[in-house]
Amino acid sequence: MFTLTFGVIFYNSMGKEFRFIDEAIIAFLVFYWITNPKFELNNEFLIFIGVALFYLLYTLMYPINIEKAIWMDFFMQIKPYLAFYTVYQLDFTFHKRDKRKISTFCLIAAVLILPYGLLYFGHHRMGIFYLPAHFATMMEILGITYLIFSKKRKKDIIISILIMSIGLLSLRSKIFGFFTIYLGVLLFWDPHKKYKIFTFRNISIFIIFISVALYFVWDKINFYFIVGSSRENMMARPFMYYMAGTILYDYPLFGTGFGSYASYASSVFYSPLYFMYRMNENYEIGRNLYVVDAFYPSFVQYGFVGISLFILFWKKRYNEIKQLYKVTHNTTIYKVSILIIIFFGIESFVDNTFIQNRGIMMMMIFAILLKKEMSSIDTIHYSKKNYYKSY
Repeated sequence: MFTLTFGVIFYNSMGKEFRFIDEAIIAFLVFYWITNPKFELNNEFLIFIGVALFYLLYTLMYPINIEKAIWMDFFMQIKPYLAFYTVYQLDFTFHKRDKRKISTFCLIAAVLILPYGLLYFGHHRMGIFYLPAHFATMMEILGITYLIFSKKRKKDIIISILIMSIGLLSLRSKIFGFFTIYLGVLLFWDPHKKYKIFTFRNISIFIIFISVALYFVWDKINFYFIVGSSRENMMARPFMYYMAGTILYDYPLFGTGFGSYASYASSVFYSPLYFMYRMNENYEIGRNLYVVDAFYPSFVQYGFVGISLFILFWKKRYNEIKQLYKVTHNTTIYKVSILIIIFFGIESFVDNTFIQNRGIMMMMIFAILLKKEMSSIDTIHYSKKNYYKSY
């Protein structure tokens, strides 16, 4: 609840001197994990540490930006993974009372935030919640967190949807798209059933939901990637995507390194790469505007090897989700897990949420969800083993 309160809800209302709260939370998690009597280090986490240190060494050996930028970006980029792996390996136990407190907190927070959302409806700033995009993501996190810690009844699913719907007051296209998917997955998709994909009914439902989602996000797609990219002086966001392909062609294997492209550090310490490729001549990028406006373009920093490893990370999570579902048959957990992956997929396209405070909170929630359910699998296997030993 502390992380939800200060790491998500009131994060933007705190002064700059308190903006380190997400780093402080991760430092605490790492310290708690290392000093825990049940300390363990799984193979995947070891591989991640090795990969992260390799990219750091590679960047320091072949730097494009200054050393301060490299170190700043290094710590920023590893934050979500540290949050996920440490929480995943810690033995958090949530009793019924704890779950009730967290779900109640999310519900009360949503009720209190609603009048504020109505007050700033249609504004370019949402008061203490700063940007409308931040407000939208905050409500997505509260809605998902409520559902995870609730009893997962039909009523809880509806409440979760209502909590998330408050985020629609931000009028951000991305939440309209995600909300449509959230609604469709939770209310209409039944993974128990073996569907014949190419039936008139399924194709019709798919077309309807895709059409609704596209309807809500089309203005943004058109503004940034059709109108924006057809201008003589291309807008920053499509230009960052456009140039990503060119730079990846020149740095295909391990990319340009930390702090060099589409990252916060490359904006604070204006990256020489923008001069090398004459990107500084772009009206917005030349004025250091919207340089760090999406997560996917930053893959330029890691090359195709880094992109492959990122895909492998999420593929492993998906395989874990499938394994969980095969054993527990918990439909809601399966759906929510898939939705979290979709959440990051959408957010990373238009924002840097993955490495920011809100993304770190979602990674922690995701780790708790997977760890709790994986523990239940171990319990089931252990019970079966003891059962057969008794005969």
